[in-house]
Amino acid sequence: QTPYGEFWAPKGSRFILPVLLCPYIIFSVVVLAAWPYAMDDAYITLVYSRNLAETGAVTYNGIPVEGYTSFLHMAIAALLLVPSSPDLLLPLIKMLSLGLGFLMICLGGRIVVLLGGSELHAALARTALATSPVLAYHHASGLETPLVYICGLLLVLALIPSEPRAPGAAVH
Repeated sequence: QTPYGEFWAPKGSRFILPVLLCPYIIFSVVVLAAWPYAMDDAYITLVYSRNLAETGAVTYNGIPVEGYTSFLHMAIAALLLVPSSPDLLLPLIKMLSLGLGFLMICLGGRIVVLLGGSELHAALARTALATSPVLAYHHASGLETPLVYICGLLLVLALIPSEPRAPGAAVH
């Protein structure tokens, strides 16, 4: 018996790992399909990040103005820029977004289980998240949207009991 039940890994099965990794592999492929695209707004935030990393001031081409969407996203990008080249910043942000996408898939499945869904329901939720072209686009765009998703999911996770409900139990 595995934590995911006999459905996922009949006794002696070697398929548990590929089945569990499937949503993450699918998500990677879908995100990579959108990888070449970057929103123009992402470049605006990256200018602020570059200036913060280089000068310690939040400016846009020398002008102290707040035109970025998310301070946290801009600060994270500045931290990524310190040890690397400016040419690598957008790919680094996109790789961070891909990692946040993996976390989003994991948290989505966990929330389903905590709300009383079975592991099959959680797997379906993870697959739905992994195959969403909208989510893939957001994770490849270079914007702060993946960070917002994670903050929202962590908030939901904090608001529900940490012990799974019995499948079919009412949520109060």
